[in-house]
Amino acid sequence: MAVVAFIGLLEIASGTSGLDLQRLSPLFVQEAIGGVLYGLELLIVAFDAQSLLAGLLAFPVVLLARFIAVALPVSLMKRRKVFTPGAIRILTWGGLRGGVSVALALSIPGKLADGTLVPEREMVLTITYVVVVVSIVVQGLTIGPLLRRTLAAAAVGPEEPLPVEAA
Repeated sequence: MAVVAFIGLLEIASGTSGLDLQRLSPLFVQEAIGGVLYGLELLIVAFDAQSLLAGLLAFPVVLLARFIAVALPVSLMKRRKVFTPGAIRILTWGGLRGGVSVALALSIPGKLADGTLVPEREMVLTITYVVVVVSIVVQGLTIGPLLRRTLAAAAVGPEEPLPVEAA
């Protein structure tokens, strides 16, 4: 992922991509650089079977937590706003993840002030990377079909834009 972002930035900078540097969003550049840095950090993370399994088991837990974090406020706001049917499902499945989670895991110090190692840091970092990669791959590949199915069930054509209240 980091290599793809880096190559894309090189193509843009060299002018071979067909994109104009003046039209690039600063947020895009920031996200691309962040992706490169997170990808480089991935090279030094120690992946072991226990951490990988823990990350795979954590994915549904994170998804459930995201569902609760979306469903509770949307359910409360339904009293005053109209939402597209399936909004909670779409917001839960399509939620952005990665940057903040990895940054928080990377912020765990490797050593305490007294020099004591923090062995849990590597496991937390590995679990975080596994959850992020699984969510990007699984949810990224399935969000399109989920949107089409949800909108079809709500009797809203896929060509028709979502109402403003759902955004």
